[in-house]
Amino acid sequence: MNHPTHTETTIDAAPSEALAEDAYRRIRESGPVVPLRLPDGLRIWAVTRYALGRSVLQDPRFVKSRTEIRRPHEMFGGRRYAEDVMAAEGDHLLNAPPDGHARLRGLIAPHLSARAVRRREPRIAEVADELIEQVADRSEFDLAADVARPLVTRVISEIIGIPVEFAPRVSAYMQRISDRIDPLGTDYREASALLVDLLRELIREPRDPDSGRLLDILQQEYRHGRISRREITSNIVMLLAAGTASTQITLCYGTVVLCTRPEERRRLLDGPAPAAAFVEELLRYHAPFPFSPWRFAADDTEIAGCTIPAGEPVLVLLSATNRDPDGYPDPDTFDSHRTAGPPHLAFGYGPHFCAGAHLARAEARIALTTLFTRIPTLHLAVPPSHLTWRGLLFDRTITELPVLTT
Repeated sequence: MNHPTHTETTIDAAPSEALAEDAYRRIRESGPVVPLRLPDGLRIWAVTRYALGRSVLQDPRFVKSRTEIRRPHEMFGGRRYAEDVMAAEGDHLLNAPPDGHARLRGLIAPHLSARAVRRREPRIAEVADELIEQVADRSEFDLAADVARPLVTRVISEIIGIPVEFAPRVSAYMQRISDRIDPLGTDYREASALLVDLLRELIREPRDPDSGRLLDILQQEYRHGRISRREITSNIVMLLAAGTASTQITLCYGTVVLCTRPEERRRLLDGPAPAAAFVEELLRYHAPFPFSPWRFAADDTEIAGCTIPAGEPVLVLLSATNRDPDGYPDPDTFDSHRTAGPPHLAFGYGPHFCAGAHLARAEARIALTTLFTRIPTLHLAVPPSHLTWRGLLFDRTITELPVLTT
């Protein structure tokens, strides 16, 4: 099959969000499917339009598992990428073939359902209040390091069943992992190995199947032959990675929005419904991850006039699709009163819709409401344009978020 030539765009990790947003807009304007060259030379295909993105997210021609690809040795250009470190341990929700994904999701998703999260909301509020209490009397603090990161780490660790004495080590390992995209780098490999060793240690301990903790429940499922220990480890690592990074980003960016838009701050504090509407608009306006998780063309595949070679990554550029003018009126305007437009794609669509979406929404709503209720004078210590960002595909976040309380 002949592959038509497309002009490639090189994309880098922009140091500011204004530069990143401008890059996403230009990529979307280049076409519905755009080949991008990452800084290390890997080519990916970015889907930039809402309707096409939603279609790709449920298109069986774009697969998650290397077992479904005609030329699996060509994945990632024959190299390894960060998520592949987790894959070495076993299948998880982001890389399993359809049958395995359905089995794993059936075991894990019920413990992150809307009902399960509602039961945990008082505990989320308790953790948020405790962390904010520790900084409320300071004149300045780093919201990312002092509130957002410990909040999401503690909440997901408690859901999983990681003892409190292990939490600092888990947080430190996850921070080292998120600071690197090179899975062959020494620090990345060391942190990944230490985290896996810690989880293996926990898995070997006697568990209480009636505790309600996910790790205990999965151990019970292991004894019934429904999940392997390698899959338990891999899925716990995946939940830690996805369950901390995405919500930390949302909390930080949500704070920036609320500190610069007084009308949105007032609406947030009007009650649960306005607060929930704010979070939904926040997720549309600034998806926690700019790109959807890895998908690959199982075979040479044509979409929107582009032929994607087998094995090449196809990612939905969520930061473009969620601001597609064909999907949303005034897409670059933040408006929590927004009623027009389809549901955003920040959590994906179809069978791989994010299993932790309910938890992420609840954490953001509760933490932001608690923060601005407890510290109504909170404001940024530097202009938004002075904040520095890191990351490109899945881990783009504010490095530090200095805020003032008076």
